[in-house]
Amino acid sequence: MIPVKMLALFKYDLNIQFRSGYWTVYGILGLVYILILINLPLAIRADVIAYMIFSDTSVIGLIFVGALILLEKQQGVLRSFSVTPLNINTYLFSKALSITVLSALVSSLIWLIPLWSFKGYAILLAGVILSSIVHTLFGIGFTAGAGSFNQFLARVFIGSLILTSPVFPMILLPKTGWMVIFPANAFFDLLIRILKGAFSVIQLLDLLVMCVWIFIMTLFAQRQFKKYNIFI
Repeated sequence: MIPVKMLALFKYDLNIQFRSGYWTVYGILGLVYILILINLPLAIRADVIAYMIFSDTSVIGLIFVGALILLEKQQGVLRSFSVTPLNINTYLFSKALSITVLSALVSSLIWLIPLWSFKGYAILLAGVILSSIVHTLFGIGFTAGAGSFNQFLARVFIGSLILTSPVFPMILLPKTGWMVIFPANAFFDLLIRILKGAFSVIQLLDLLVMCVWIFIMTLFAQRQFKKYNIFI
């Protein structure tokens, strides 16, 4: 059962995202993606979709959540939360889950409509959800100390490099299967196996790796909030 405080904050976060135009922007972007994809040859369509999901729709939380937190800091919202009995984990997961709804919805549409198939969709959706939560929690922690928009952009850029850099050795070098221990690599591996069209137990391992990273990123975000005296 979802706690009442979590549900209330979740609705608040969704409302802020709607009012800030996040859903409108990504709705338009998703439509553009779909129009492009349905005009691509079938032979490469699934590969392009997988790339879009990996590089964009599954990681939007890394950018969006930092902007939301910076706005809340500037408006004094976080200061007001600090005098309530609201739990830090409730705050973190409300942010992560509300942005993940957008991520999962757009990812689903650009997978299902151009391909017109549910093949591999369930495992893809699970991967998108976990990847989005990982990146959103990392974005929360990594931008916690940003005091200005320029600092926020710099932190997002550095954060993106940290999370995505391990993917390149995995692509370019042989015998790097062990690198699925990194969250972006685990999701990348999951997508590759979905494109191959056969279910593998390794896909469950990829999902498990991302679950472990959710735990790690939660601890990271908590520590950053304490370090900068935010919320608590």
